[in-house]
Amino acid sequence: MRMRRGTLVFLLLLVAEASGQSPPGSPWQVLRVDSVEIRFTAADAANAKLVARHLTLDGLPISDELGLHRLPRATVFIAPDKIAFDTLSSAELPRWTAAVAIPARRRIVLKSPRWGRDSDLVWDLLHELTHILAAEATQGRPIPRWLDEGMALYFSRDLRYLKSRALSRALLTRSLVGLDEIDDVLRFHHAKAELAYQESLEAVRYMVDRFGSGVLQDLLMEFRAGSPFPTAFRRVCGVPYRLFEAELFHYWARRHRWDFLIDFVYVLWGGAVALAAIAYLLIRRRNRRLLRRWEEEEQMGGLDSWLGPPAPPDQSPDDAERSAYD
Repeated sequence: MRMRRGTLVFLLLLVAEASGQSPPGSPWQVLRVDSVEIRFTAADAANAKLVARHLTLDGLPISDELGLHRLPRATVFIAPDKIAFDTLSSAELPRWTAAVAIPARRRIVLKSPRWGRDSDLVWDLLHELTHILAAEATQGRPIPRWLDEGMALYFSRDLRYLKSRALSRALLTRSLVGLDEIDDVLRFHHAKAELAYQESLEAVRYMVDRFGSGVLQDLLMEFRAGSPFPTAFRRVCGVPYRLFEAELFHYWARRHRWDFLIDFVYVLWGGAVALAAIAYLLIRRRNRRLLRRWEEEEQMGGLDSWLGPPAPPDQSPDDAERSAYD
């Protein structure tokens, strides 16, 4: 009996994870960066090297920011196809999911750029690595989802959300998501999830601007000590969490309400440029036709001077010649 491909992949993954190395005949190859293992297939060798480079260049600085100063033991899988991604993720995920971190298993699963069209390998790596680092910093104690996702977006510098206008549109339509609601982000449809992620990012950016660059590390240390979130927040930031949230939403209303107009202005400018280009082409075409007509008229004028003046309309050429001798 032929074994189904998904079952075979799953068994190979279990053997690889249990043994810490790829079994004979396994499609998986291993690249190590300190205590992190990168597992990939031959087709993703270049992607694995890219992951290794950014673990060193960007991963270590993020660990410093969160107070760890090292990369924890973890495994990064570059899934060669959807079957492998679903098997390694071991969870029901929304279709818009680009990557996943499983802190309890110290695992990151990335989609290979060869098939994950909406994924960006570096941004997704740093995003999921931040989740692993945050869990390591708190020794697995839970933290609010908006803070976890906000830190992941903040440290990954993901331009997909830095340039998003979802927050501005939500302010206009009064459809902001409460920070506590973001705990259910994996149940949101894509547009609402995009808003939740941008809110998370902007909340963390505001915290860093408002309370200083060490606020995130200090909060994680409070969680590690067992402080509940409202208590930890007040100790570190000096204000009650609910007051901070109200202040944050008020700031967004002043700062981001009209951001969506930037896209509108771009559309207007784009339309103006397109109209100008069309007008230029039409004028150029008209000028070419006019120039061609002038050239034809000049050629006809030269021919008329060589043939002589035209005969009167009521006379034939013979009559005109005869009348000249009369």
